[in-house]
Amino acid sequence: MISVNMLSNYLYCPRKLYLQYVLKLARPPKEVLIRGRIRHRVFDTINELDKEIIKGIKSFTPYEDLVMVFRKEYSSAVREVLDQMKLELLEVGIESTTIFHKVWTIFLKEAQFKAQYVYDFMIHEKVYGDSLWQRLTPKILTEVSIESKELGLKGIIDRIEIHGENYIPVEIKTGKMPSEGVWPGDRIQLEAYMTLLVEEMNKNIKEGYIDYTDYNEKRRISMNPFVRDNILTTVQKVNEVLEGKLPSIVSNRNKCVSCSFRSKCHNLDSV
Repeated sequence: MISVNMLSNYLYCPRKLYLQYVLKLARPPKEVLIRGRIRHRVFDTINELDKEIIKGIKSFTPYEDLVMVFRKEYSSAVREVLDQMKLELLEVGIESTTIFHKVWTIFLKEAQFKAQYVYDFMIHEKVYGDSLWQRLTPKILTEVSIESKELGLKGIIDRIEIHGENYIPVEIKTGKMPSEGVWPGDRIQLEAYMTLLVEEMNKNIKEGYIDYTDYNEKRRISMNPFVRDNILTTVQKVNEVLEGKLPSIVSNRNKCVSCSFRSKCHNLDSV
């Protein structure tokens, strides 16, 4: 079973995909892997916390106060996860305080985002407590794991907005945004998540969004009858790369300029 990220990697450079996953020329540092596990565990906790936080808002609450509520609860969630993983952190020589500061930025931003959307809904609807939670739209889930044996695909969806029966996946991206549309790799990731939601959760998926967060802009991608076939074709191509020979260097050499594999990659053809 391959990951959704590998579809994006394939579209960008099949050769780099081969170097990373077949030849294993570079592996993520242990700290990067641990930060990923921390992030996923904390988001699992946050998805459960949000209901209690929102139901606890019994009267009008200023935005600044809401941020503090979410910050306090999210900070406790991070510290609890770090405490659960303290032996694992000790084994790789990482201090809890150090890793807390490295991951906290993510959850601080999430606290600000949640506070803003709850505040906006509360102001518009003038409801609080249980009614606020029941009527709040959209409900939001973060870091949702999903996989399909039939598709041979797995991944973690950054965010799902739930509007009644409609689920809308959102893929959050940092860095440069194209002048129009979305990057091909971003598109195939989102289309893969839309397909997985249909296949494995039987959800009604009409659209998804790429959130280019550095530009504060979300760009829409519609579901269509050809998406599933395209995902299956790309999964097959990725597997062919993983099971085959070293692919050729990409024709667009601009992709090579900042690639961390550049020197090793180009030397392989002379071996």
